[in-house]
Amino acid sequence: MRRLIALITVLVASTLWLGVASAQVIGIGTQGRGATAQVAAGIARIVSLYSDVNMRTQTVASTAQYLPMVNSGKLAFGVSNIAQLTYAYHGTGLSKGKPHKNLRLIAGLFSFRNGLIVRQSSGIESIANLKGKRLSAGFSSTPLARYLHSAMLATGGLTYDDVIKVPVANWPGMYNAFWEGDGRVVAATGVVGAGIIERADSKVGGVNFVSLAHTPEAVKAARKYIPTADIKLVPQNSKIAGIRDKGVYVLHFSYTAWANKDVYDEVAYKVAKAMYDNGKELSQSSPLWNSFSREQMPRDFGIPFHPGAKKFFQEMNIWKR
Repeated sequence: MRRLIALITVLVASTLWLGVASAQVIGIGTQGRGATAQVAAGIARIVSLYSDVNMRTQTVASTAQYLPMVNSGKLAFGVSNIAQLTYAYHGTGLSKGKPHKNLRLIAGLFSFRNGLIVRQSSGIESIANLKGKRLSAGFSSTPLARYLHSAMLATGGLTYDDVIKVPVANWPGMYNAFWEGDGRVVAATGVVGAGIIERADSKVGGVNFVSLAHTPEAVKAARKYIPTADIKLVPQNSKIAGIRDKGVYVLHFSYTAWANKDVYDEVAYKVAKAMYDNGKELSQSSPLWNSFSREQMPRDFGIPFHPGAKKFFQEMNIWKR
């Protein structure tokens, strides 16, 4: 019999296996700030408002920390980009040698649009212009950032050996290095539409995303670091920092919601249904959700879906395999 993992309270930060599948507080892993925090908070709100599943965010330092928590059953749900989930499930890349085979997809959410921002006054207009410049490196507690930087450098034929590496521990360290004084680093990676990019924009007097090369060779180079990534145009938008003046080509890769395999089918079903039925409200919650499509929720990523979510998508006639 399937068991439901439930978070008793965020204050005590503990979970129990419960034998009842209704009216429980369920945890969804997230980070304390940035795009991931926005996504998890939006999902928790929608699920709690439009189902009898009471979902609450549980904050840890990085996705790399809550992936194993969900895999082991200490936490019920999580969100991440497809690259991190792919690495974790198969035990490759960021999770090399440590497969997380208890993870199950709930839904594909939207396309994460990630690029490098620079100060408008920097004169940097291409990845090639970063050669010999200072760039954040290390990322001991958030290694995904290192992979993202490497992917974007690769689109311009560069590696970390072509830049001056400035050690930072995590995303906040990178942003602090970017906006402190004249900037200890010339660029920072970020998501189009994320609040942190707006903050950087205001702190340094304006930022631009660096447009990536969008050739087949550039896409192939990026995928060595971020599986399934593509490079697509984000049109100019006067309301979004980094693309107010012109459109740019940035990395696109799917963002996903997932769960432990032993979460009750009924609960996984309700979570998928809440997001599907209230997709319009999710799309209005943040620019991050602009590319959300209900029909793409059951997209085949090569990772098994939770049976409860699969059942819902089959009932909606959007499960195509």
